[in-house]
Amino acid sequence: MITNLRALALSIALLFCFLSPAQASAQQGAALRGVVVDPTGAVIPGAVISLSTGDRVQYTKSAPDGHYAFNSLAAGTYSASVSAKGFAPLTIPDVELAAGEAKDLKLSLAIAVEQEQVTVND
Repeated sequence: MITNLRALALSIALLFCFLSPAQASAQQGAALRGVVVDPTGAVIPGAVISLSTGDRVQYTKSAPDGHYAFNSLAAGTYSASVSAKGFAPLTIPDVELAAGEAKDLKLSLAIAVEQEQVTVND
């Protein structure tokens, strides 16, 4: 009887060992991270980054070193947008994330061009 219980306990333990990695990988979230830079490659702290899919939108700001991160994301297709004072906004559509994937996305912003109109009267 004790031998049967030990065999049953060992079988159950082995079953959990084989199922756990599969369950863990199925539950792993994706991540999107990177850095926000200007045309010279200098980092841009405080940039507002949004990540949207369907009707869900998440926001974060770039850190003092220009880095940002979105963690625990569902697999899917996202649109990433970034804005910062003095720079033209940038949107990157169709950012694909697979389950368990950690994707790096460098966001390079162009300097905003302000247009002025001058009228000269004679």
